[in-house]
Parts: sequence; structure tokens; C-alpha cells
Amino acid sequence: MRIKHINEVIDTLSKYQSLRGKGIKILFGSPSLNGEVSIDFTASLLQSIEMLGKLGIPVLMLKNLNSCYIDVARNLYVEKLLASRATHLWQVDTDMSWPPEAILNMLLKDKDFIAGIGRKKLEKEEYAGINYTDEAGTVLGEFGENEEDVLIQMKVIGGAFTLHKREMFRKIIGKQGLLPTIIGDTKAYVFYECKYRPEWRSEDYVFCDLCTRSDIDIWCYPNINMGHKGYTNYNGNWFKHLKKIKTESRKQCA
Repeated sequence: MRIKHINEVIDTLSKYQSLRGKGIKILFGSPSLNGEVSIDFTASLLQSIEMLGKLGIPVLMLKNLNSCYIDVARNLYVEKLLASRATHLWQVDTDMSWPPEAILNMLLKDKDFIAGIGRKKLEKEEYAGINYTDEAGTVLGEFGENEEDVLIQMKVIGGAFTLHKREMFRKIIGKQGLLPTIIGDTKAYVFYECKYRPEWRSEDYVFCDLCTRSDIDIWCYPNINMGHKGYTNYNGNWFKHLKKIKTESRKQCA
């Protein structure tokens, strides 16, 4: 995917001026197995931080927790959030790339739980999430006047690109009566965990179940040109993909 030059997007910052002065402070974490990151990931992150800085929004980089247990890393990131004065936790997997304005658009939506959605590493174009639909199969969400206003309500969504408010985790603790446990040498709450029975469930999907039980809505900001690096670059935009499916369906019914 093409990463925009920062000069191409600075001129559009006027639409994000409402974020200035709100006291937003972001913790950024990127759990990975070995600490390696792609060039596209690095470019996306640096450009995003520069745009946030132009709006007076600080970003504190959390230590890259090299671990094969991604659920442990995510729980430790949340513990850092709860112990800080930051307002949001932004987590991105190290094999992702995205346009720098994506995080700004997500902040504008002011949701407790909002995420971008990446394409799976498959030849067939599929995305890591399950959305709600009505009985007629219509996608449920919030739909504004233009494509940048669209949000889709999710049952579950992958954890590759997520933004959470600190108070959301406090709400979960209260709703579920969670108590801290020892993770490594740190006392922390368990929000993320992998489930093996009765079927395999990854830590991000288990977390979505926990949010649903805690009356927290899960939102996807679908209109992001997102890259997912594997043996090749799996680039996609879920919003455009859904529009394509809808158009093809109408053609078949005509």
C-alpha cells in the first residue's frame, strides 16, 4: 500500500482541530514475538505520531514486549494504562500499516472501544471480524453523510488495530468484579486470555466477549486502507470491500 507523505495530510488537519485541548494522552503498545517491525509499520507510526503532535496530543511508547504470549503482553499494557494519566491505549500489531489520519478519525468518534480492521493473510479477501446485521442482512452501525462518518457495530473484531479508553477497563473491572493476579512479576488484571475449550478462541475475540458481557459496544471504523504484511502484502479496505459485495449482489438480482 502507498503511505502518504506527511505534507499531503498536514493540510487536512483543520478537520481535526476539535481534538485539540481535550486532554487526550495516548499510550502506544505493539506486542510482538521477537520485536521485529516492518518498514511500512514504522513509517505509518512515525507519521501518525507527527500528526498527533501537530494537534498537541502526546504519545508515550510502551516497551515492546517480546513474547509468544500476546495475551500476557496486552494485559501488561492495560496495567500500564491504568497506572498512568493517559486517556487511551492504542495497540497495533507490528505487521500492519495504515494512513496516519486513521487514528485521528477514530479519536473523533469518541468511543470506548473502536478498531480498524485488517485483511486476513489469505488469497481470498476476508477480514478479521464479525459484524451485527438485522434480519434482512443489513449491516448495523452509525451512518453519516459521507464515507468517513460510517461506523459498523461488531460482535468481535481482531486486535491488530485498536483504540480503547482507560475508563472502559475500569467499567469492566466493576461490572465483572475482576481482581488483580500476578502476571510474571507484575500484579495486573486479566482482560485478555486465550481459550482452548470447548474450542480455540484467540485473546482478542475473548476480550470482545468480555466487553459485550460488560455492556460495552464494539465499533469498527471500516474505511481505512490497511496493509497486513505476510509472505506478500495483504492490502485492503473493508468499507470498500463491503460496497463491492453489495454492488455485485444488486447486479445478480437485476
